[in-house]
Amino acid sequence: MITVKTLPEFDAWLDALKDRTTRLRLSRRLDKAQCGNADITKAVNRSALLED
Repeated sequence: MITVKTLPEFDAWLDALKDRTTRLRLSRRLDKAQCGNADITKAVNRSALLED
């Protein structure tokens, strides 16, 4: 399990976000990171998936 420690400045910034959806998405992402799912992925170029 990963421990995510936030700074008071981050907490204040997160709480001050007016967009509720963004605030929830960020909170969920931090929760996932604590559970070990950092969800760090990169898009794959479509041509890489096609075989000649």
